[in-house]
Amino acid sequence: MNTGELRRVLAHQGPFATVHLDGSHDTANAAREQELRWRAARGELAEKGADEQTLAALDEAVRNAPPGEGRVGRLLIAAGGEVLLDRTLAGPPPAPVTRVGLCPYLLPLVELDTGQVPHVAARVDKTGADVRAVDADGVVRTDHSTEGDDHPVHKVRGGGWSHLRIQHNVEETVHRNVRRVAEELARLVDEVGARLLVVAGESAVVAEVAEELPPRCREILAAPSGRRENEGADFDRIVASLAAERSRAEQDEVVEQFRAALAADRGLAVQGLAETTAALREGNAAAVVFGADQALHDTVVWTSAEPRTVALKEDELRAVGARQVGRAQADEALPAAALLVGADLVSADVRGEPVPLRDGVGALLRHRP
Repeated sequence: MNTGELRRVLAHQGPFATVHLDGSHDTANAAREQELRWRAARGELAEKGADEQTLAALDEAVRNAPPGEGRVGRLLIAAGGEVLLDRTLAGPPPAPVTRVGLCPYLLPLVELDTGQVPHVAARVDKTGADVRAVDADGVVRTDHSTEGDDHPVHKVRGGGWSHLRIQHNVEETVHRNVRRVAEELARLVDEVGARLLVVAGESAVVAEVAEELPPRCREILAAPSGRRENEGADFDRIVASLAAERSRAEQDEVVEQFRAALAADRGLAVQGLAETTAALREGNAAAVVFGADQALHDTVVWTSAEPRTVALKEDELRAVGARQVGRAQADEALPAAALLVGADLVSADVRGEPVPLRDGVGALLRHRP
């Protein structure tokens, strides 16, 4: 999940208008269906208090967006006449969702977005590599080619001392280029805090690069089959798939840590609205885990703009110096508060058996209260 982008959304003044729609483009009349879905959603947003400038900004975003590929969802968040977030999600919602409130509605990102893993990807051959580095906010920090020596890099037929000397020169040139690529990849892994390194290309060169990488890079290395001259779009899809898989695995790990901590005596986990909101106000939430039920949707909590936090009772907010307090739905206020204390947002049902949660929410703690 691009937490940096979401924190920038939360830095804006509300009220926020959020719409979660079916963005699929898999039928002959998909464009017309999309227009009708947006028209209905726009009317609901207006009835709920969205201002005309914000609705006009959403009009433009919907009208100018490229069509989605297959069955997808679309989440848009706007405020003050500006579209702050426009995201395509892995699947459409069961029904359109429209919200206008003090906080944006971010929960679909937790349920349907596989998240953003900082990563470095490279396509390599004997002369160098095409390299891309993406940070934790999904920002491409670099996208360039690292070129080494291109002569000699191919062995020739023949025999004798001259032949051996040429063979040796080829091997030295390739090895020098490989070392240069490995050094660049290690530098970029450290620069973006990568948790995934993808290296594809000629199998012999990929193997040499892997040998030259330091242990911290080999631990996060994935080496799919393929050559550097493959189409870039194919490689991009491979990298996106590997990043999504790594993100799911990391979320599974958080859920398992949470499950184990709940089962332990005085473990580092709590569940329920009262306990989770207390952990958020104290800045003691490392991750907030959301269940798949509707418990949060049907619950209203107190929230504040400064500091942006959440509580079950107004006096709990006043006790931490909150001003401009108001009421919001729990499934809007809790993700916002979690992001602003640096907590991860995790679905309790990433893969496998879901964790049953009291009130539909829990928190993995940083330390025992």
